[in-house]
Amino acid sequence: MLYCMNNLNRDAAAIFGVPEAFFDLNTWDKQASQASKLRSGMNLLVLTTSPDNRLQFEEWHYTHSVFRPDPQGRSVQVMCGRRTGSVEVLRREEADAKHPDVFRTNRGRRELKLGWSIVGEPD
Repeated sequence: MLYCMNNLNRDAAAIFGVPEAFFDLNTWDKQASQASKLRSGMNLLVLTTSPDNRLQFEEWHYTHSVFRPDPQGRSVQVMCGRRTGSVEVLRREEADAKHPDVFRTNRGRRELKLGWSIVGEPD
């Protein structure tokens, strides 16, 4: 499963004016190469965080990407598709047990893989 790590909790549909948008990647840094794993028809889990330390996993069916300027005017790749209706909210411990690909061990502690936008392997 591929996970889209929406660490900044960005609302791609609102930011880019594309109703079916669910995630975006920079086109100028290490994120640019991460979209190479995407194929139309794939199901992806988009991870967002909440103030109460819970993690939300929302399943999307990826159909295509478009390129749009971000609020700073830089081009980003915007992923589009349809929500499958599957949303799961878990405490971090539950999420680590069920979705270990989105965590790493750092100094003996399990933490989210921040700084990477797409993690995991395609099904």
